[in-house]
Amino acid sequence: MQRIINNLERENLTVLSEKLGCSKKSVIGSFNKLLGMSPQKYYTLKCVCEIIDFFQNNPTAKLTEIAYEYGFCDQAHFSRVFKEYTGFSPKEFLSNKEHKVNFIQF
Repeated sequence: MQRIINNLERENLTVLSEKLGCSKKSVIGSFNKLLGMSPQKYYTLKCVCEIIDFFQNNPTAKLTEIAYEYGFCDQAHFSRVFKEYTGFSPKEFLSNKEHKVNFIQF
């Protein structure tokens, strides 16, 4: 499982499952069973946590640049995902220091 987690962001799931010698369905099933979420949700959560950490040190960063840097297709997609995971839009999060909490560190 640690190997899957470490390689998740570098390789797509199909390539990773081939390297591990098991099916894509098996990798997803194991991931869900052990972590309680899909590999995609895990990767997205990890990105959101990294962005929150980035915001701590760069409160004036441009949201469009952050969206592209972290692999979102545009700022609107980034904002929807960020709000889904944190309960706040990126602008709301940045404008209110009370929202800045410690999230899971990866």
